[in-house]
Formats: sequence, structure tokens, C-alpha cells
Amino acid sequence: MTPAATARAGFTLVETLLVLAVLGVLIVLVAPSMREMMAAQRVRGINSELVTDLQFARSEAVRMNRPVLVSFENNSTQSCYTIFVRGVVGFCRCSYGAGSACRLGPTELRTVNVQRSRDVAITAVSSENTADFSFEPRQGLPSYPSFVVDVSSGVHGQLRTTVNSTGRLATCTPDGSISGVPRC
Repeated sequence: MTPAATARAGFTLVETLLVLAVLGVLIVLVAPSMREMMAAQRVRGINSELVTDLQFARSEAVRMNRPVLVSFENNSTQSCYTIFVRGVVGFCRCSYGAGSACRLGPTELRTVNVQRSRDVAITAVSSENTADFSFEPRQGLPSYPSFVVDVSSGVHGQLRTTVNSTGRLATCTPDGSISGVPRC
């Protein structure tokens, strides 16, 4: 190879800057959709865990032949829920954290805390306007004819899980923001 041919084999500064500028524009265009996709995936993951936990609560009520309660709570730093068996006295608050949610009697089976910094909230309401319900031992039927739990991430996605009067769970998306899930 001649020295002139060797000198032409590399990239010029202008070519390198042009490639970096094009990459920068592509990143700016793709970043918002990546954030939305990641937020929707967080909603899917937390909702999937919730559905599994509700099925667990129902099966434990039948297995132990005792009501199993599910209590939800929201505050400025977190959304959470505790699955527990009521004691003679005492109470459970999921905001106390896993392993220490129940005090003075109830038996904690599971507690899940979701920090607000993850941009996901869990909101629950029964047909009786309460944020808690139970699965009864007989056939795992819920204490209320309808119970709804929403898992949402701002404007990036929402999933709704409904516990019907027979104790069956169904998940849908009220706003159509999560693909692959039926719209409510």
C-alpha cells in the first residue's frame, strides 16, 4: 500500500461528528417510547405478582378453613398490600413492611410494598367502598360481590384486576394502554 492509500483508510473528524449527530437524534426520538415501554412492563410485573398473590390468598382460605384477608394501603411514599389471617385482637398495616406488617395477633402471610419512586401505584376498592376484603373458607368466595384493584403508572399504562362474586380473577386495561390485554 502506498502512503496516500493508507491515509485515506480512516474516518475524518467531520464524518465521525456526522455519525454521532445522527445517533444523538435517534436516541432523542427513541428514548420516550423506551420509557413508556419500561413503565408498562413495571405495571405488568406488579399486576402479575398481585394476581398470583390473590390466588394464593384464596387457596390458603380454603386450605386453612379460615378467612384470609387482603388489605391495601396508599400513602405519599408507597402503595402496598398485606395478606393475613385475622387474630383475636391486633391489626395489620402493610406500610410497616414485610415481616412486621401485623401486630398483636394476626398472622401475616405476605406483604408487598411498591415505592412511589417506581412510578407505579396500586389502588383497590370493593363494592362496599373499602380497601380490603377477604376470601372465605367455603369455596374461596370473596366477602364482597365485586372487588377491583388498579395497578397504574401515570399515563404510561393501567391494568385492572377484578375479583368477581365467585372468587375468579380477570385482568383488563381500562384505557387500552397495555398491549395484549383485553380492554375493559
